[in-house]
Amino acid sequence: MKAFHIKTKRLILNVINTNPLSTKKILFILFQSSNSANGGVESISQIIKNLRSFEKIIVTQLDTKKNTQWIEQGIPVFTWRLSLGQIISILFFNYRVFKLCLRTKNLACVHCNDINAMLYGSIGARLAGKRVVFNVRDIKSNSKDYGVKWRWASKIANKIVVLSKDMERLLKRNLSLRPKKVTYIYSIVDFDKFQIKSTEKPIQLDSRGFVVGVVAAVFVKKQQLQFLQLAGSIVKEWRDISIYFIGDFKPETEEYAKLCQEELNKQNLSDRVHFVGYQPNMEEWYQTLDVNLVISEREGLARGMIESLSVGTPVISFDVPSAREILENHECGIVVNQGDYKALAEAIVNLKNNPDVIKLMSDNATQVTRQLFNANSVIEQYEKIYLN
Repeated sequence: MKAFHIKTKRLILNVINTNPLSTKKILFILFQSSNSANGGVESISQIIKNLRSFEKIIVTQLDTKKNTQWIEQGIPVFTWRLSLGQIISILFFNYRVFKLCLRTKNLACVHCNDINAMLYGSIGARLAGKRVVFNVRDIKSNSKDYGVKWRWASKIANKIVVLSKDMERLLKRNLSLRPKKVTYIYSIVDFDKFQIKSTEKPIQLDSRGFVVGVVAAVFVKKQQLQFLQLAGSIVKEWRDISIYFIGDFKPETEEYAKLCQEELNKQNLSDRVHFVGYQPNMEEWYQTLDVNLVISEREGLARGMIESLSVGTPVISFDVPSAREILENHECGIVVNQGDYKALAEAIVNLKNNPDVIKLMSDNATQVTRQLFNANSVIEQYEKIYLN
């Protein structure tokens, strides 16, 4: 392991100090979670993977499987752990970003992947004279105010990039931003991986015929517990519909997941509701589902939604940002009011009983995703921003 880190450090120094000056570089500051699945990190990883015209450097705060993937792509990765208390960590992290920016030749700009990356890295970048791109990947619910941290980040960033037109509209309104400061760029989907599904389902499930998925790590924002509490009585009446919660599920160590497990047992729903945890073969799960649900309290552009659509599985979603823009505008899914579990259940049953509608939505979904989420179009837009 020590030899590996020495080798990696040499690679980092070589890329930073000896690459031709004609090769511009982008420094990505990416904050990760401990979950195996992370939609925001996956989205930025697709940008990094497909960005050909720039050398990439990554700074992160956790050592995960993603780090290994980035290193295998030949990208130098700095892992700076946060272990000194928040204020000291923010100062020290920014100081290290400042030094890294100064010694990296031909650095075009610094890309911060979320609000935490902004907090820990943007000050150092700006003090070093570098421009900062702030990627906003989540929108607060209507009842929540954007505090001092968000308003400060929106001022210090040179450019703010969001993931949909809807997000752009909401962020401009909520933070009173001038129009030219914010732009939207859709995410990338890997269509070689998320291929259009065939008639045969790749995963054989020992359960009822119509398969409904909820693709998300189990935590408060995703509202799995509320679904069980408020839709459980409806689910009990279903005889040929099964629900699969697919995503990090750790009831042994996480309180919210434990409450979900207890509610599942309390309502005696384990014969039709299943928590299967993190699954590395998500493309096969999307192809197996008949419909996918987005039941979150809030979202930016849900990765589970666009990946599901890419294989041709329609989506039913609460009215979170980007849902109507993608699902209703392109007739590839259904949107119901936030928290209306009865309407959500009715939409599931209606789709189950109307295979022709599912087929139409499926065809629309595969067509529109290849228009909106293809790598060439997305990367071209990011390159224009980096070089602007």
